[in-house]
Amino acid sequence: QTTAKKEMNPVAKHASDLYKSLSTIPSISSATILPSSPSSSSNDNNKALTISLSLSQTDVVLAKKKSYVLHKQMIETNNKYDEGYAAFPVDTSSVTISNASPSGKLLAVVRVDGGNKDEPFIEIWDRQRMISSISCKGKGHTSIYSDEWFGSLEWSPDEKYIAYIAEPIVEGFSYWDKDCKDPSKQGQKYEYKEDWGEAFIGLSSPSLFLLDWQESNILQVRIEHLHLAVGQVIWSPNGKELVFVGWPYEHRRFGLKFCYNRASGIYVASVDE
Repeated sequence: QTTAKKEMNPVAKHASDLYKSLSTIPSISSATILPSSPSSSSNDNNKALTISLSLSQTDVVLAKKKSYVLHKQMIETNNKYDEGYAAFPVDTSSVTISNASPSGKLLAVVRVDGGNKDEPFIEIWDRQRMISSISCKGKGHTSIYSDEWFGSLEWSPDEKYIAYIAEPIVEGFSYWDKDCKDPSKQGQKYEYKEDWGEAFIGLSSPSLFLLDWQESNILQVRIEHLHLAVGQVIWSPNGKELVFVGWPYEHRRFGLKFCYNRASGIYVASVDE
């Protein structure tokens, strides 16, 4: 006995095939121009540069978004850039944010293992291998912000430090915890913490942190303003100050995702060695 295979409606099949085809077209989320060594040019009269592209596309079979990085070399010939060598894409689905150092010799990568964003790792790569991996577990914060408002991952000019934004750990105790030494913290474990709305669920106090990647030390940069959400940090040219955007939230936090014209200001924090 044979069973006839039921065929898909031609219109539905055409729509399905069209969607599957369109889903293979990647979307570019960011691009970085990396400096190339003089030896990478085909001759002395030509210039070459490498463009690092962060892309994503939908895997319709697994119903997941795939993220990956693609490096393309562009060669200048007769005042026009032509596409040169391009390596195979590298899957970066576990990477939340990355940034190349000013010299282009190092790459900082924030990675989440098993999707646990509360215990990220910061990896440092050179052009051939990973040279350092730092676990952020127990280092004063949980999630590292990677969005377009708060997210930052910025190298210092001397490439010794990396500034970034993360959610600090606030120590809280239950009402019955006998280990609590500070009465003001009794019961804080159950206090409601307002977040920043859409796409920022559970994220309440974006704060500035500093990583000395050679020593694997992480420190929180103290801000004088007690009720200030920090984001979009950059270094001063001399590497002694950090400049960032701050959003006051003394009374309540207003969502930023779809209404970004909130009260904000530019702030400066000095960095002591």
